[in-house]
Amino acid sequence: MLKAYDAGVECVGILKGWKGFLDNDTIPLNIAEHDDLHTVGGTILYTSRTNPFKGITSKEERAKELAGKFNELGIDALIAIGGVLK
Repeated sequence: MLKAYDAGVECVGILKGWKGFLDNDTIPLNIAEHDDLHTVGGTILYTSRTNPFKGITSKEERAKELAGKFNELGIDALIAIGGVLK
């Protein structure tokens, strides 16, 4: 986020992962409020177990719908941070 701020890029957090993405639930990530975020544990965005492809018959149609959400939310790029590797 610091590099984005230095480059003049606005950062937006998507609350609760895929659930927030589907529900258009975002918050602005203000550098003044979050510049020390890397020094504390936990999450400010929360998490969910939402799988956007669960129970969907056409994964291609769902992918197109999800791609359209970028325009809806005014997002040019998505950087996923966190998660667990197994």
